[in-house]
Amino acid sequence: SSSPSPDTTAPDAVTSWATYPTGPVATTATAITLTGAHVENGAIVRIFGASTCTTALATATVASGILSATASGLSEGAYGFYYTVADSTGNVRACAETGTAVVTIDTAAPSAVTGWTSSPSNSAVTSVVTPTLSGTAGEVGALVRIFSASDCLTGGVGSAYSAGGGSVSVTTSALADGIWNFYYTIADGLSNTRACASAGLSLTVVTSAPTSIAYSSPSVTYVRGAAITS
Repeated sequence: SSSPSPDTTAPDAVTSWATYPTGPVATTATAITLTGAHVENGAIVRIFGASTCTTALATATVASGILSATASGLSEGAYGFYYTVADSTGNVRACAETGTAVVTIDTAAPSAVTGWTSSPSNSAVTSVVTPTLSGTAGEVGALVRIFSASDCLTGGVGSAYSAGGGSVSVTTSALADGIWNFYYTIADGLSNTRACASAGLSLTVVTSAPTSIAYSSPSVTYVRGAAITS
């Protein structure tokens, strides 16, 4: 009798692909889980981040018709995913796209705000208690917080989101009389936050009238030609 023909057929495609986080999305997570369905239990599914399918990001074995593979330790960037499937006899389905939406990993803090100016102008002595600080952020929609404390942990005096072109304008809360130095943080929509930094601006607020000084003319007595003031 003749022996059975060897199995040379590539496995079927994976279906019902999904990712977590679900794309399209930007996330600070550096691990992305892909799930799918396949008809062949025991098949090996490898996940890739490029259409060449050369360096696997994760591997999963199909069980009960489903697979789950987590690609971890991913660097910043936009990820679309590709895969191969290999059956138990080594037949491999060619590299194919999962068709899932792009997931973008963003863990970088925003760039510094530049071009800081103030109204009244920097270093002014002013009676204005709610000055406006302006600058340019590197991205739209970033939250800029202004502080009077150099650690940006206390002394918050105002905040604003960067608008079109990255423009930032923060009008402070009412400031008491005194010398004010200003510091800031900036955070993107994923809460990636740039460390506290100086805005390079200071103002002296003076709203109270100067204290009057009582002055009386001294009396002068001359003793043998020397003047003695009392």
